[in-house]
Amino acid sequence: MYLPTLSASCLVSALTWLWTLESFDPQPGYVSLVAFIEKRLGTLPLNDSRLQAVLYFENNTGEESLDKWRDSLCTLLITDLSQSIYINVLGEDRIYGVLEKLELLEKEKYSSDDLKEISARAGVNHILKGSYLTAGSQFIINIELIKPKTTEVISRIREDMIGEENILTKIDSITQKVKSALNLSDEQIAADLDKKIGEITTSSNEAYNYFVQGQRARIFGDRKKSIELLEKAIALDPEFAMAYRALYMNYSGLGY
Repeated sequence: MYLPTLSASCLVSALTWLWTLESFDPQPGYVSLVAFIEKRLGTLPLNDSRLQAVLYFENNTGEESLDKWRDSLCTLLITDLSQSIYINVLGEDRIYGVLEKLELLEKEKYSSDDLKEISARAGVNHILKGSYLTAGSQFIINIELIKPKTTEVISRIREDMIGEENILTKIDSITQKVKSALNLSDEQIAADLDKKIGEITTSSNEAYNYFVQGQRARIFGDRKKSIELLEKAIALDPEFAMAYRALYMNYSGLGY
């Protein structure tokens, strides 16, 4: 059911503003609220060596039902890393566009040549590529942080957990390790903006997967399908502010 334009706009604008304010949580040594706002507006000078792209993950489980994490792990890391004032991460729409132009959108594994082409097209210095597999009850995430021009792997990260239901609890740990690999100092990491991923998205795996599917449907141009999926996400987590914002953007795109 479509929401009235005014109520949807007011609701989502309020939620988005609150989410932005709540995302700023200064800690000892944190640079300033001004730096936070500049990062949001894209005017904060960033270290060019920390421009990076997060690619869709490889599903090495052999289970088609777990394909959903190819997109979801990618977007979770983009969302979490994008909080940082020290790291510039390409958004999912940009990643999608680059892969589409290079005809790599449906590719499940990326070669060294693919990474070089992605890097050149996206203008990034680092690429984060990952995979996941299962071993009994264990769900294992493996990540490589790569300098695509030289194919040098500068860091390998592994996170083990019991079952896919614990994936969200491990994203923050992965983010910390990526920051260290990008040579952020302990002081910078401690002072950086870094709300827990469950606080800025949702604590529900199922709700998040519906959200990602909804965003993918929007990217493919199917806004009505996107709305259906986002409404499912919100039904599972009525406090999922990012889903409300995405829902409003779809209604706006349809002219409501």
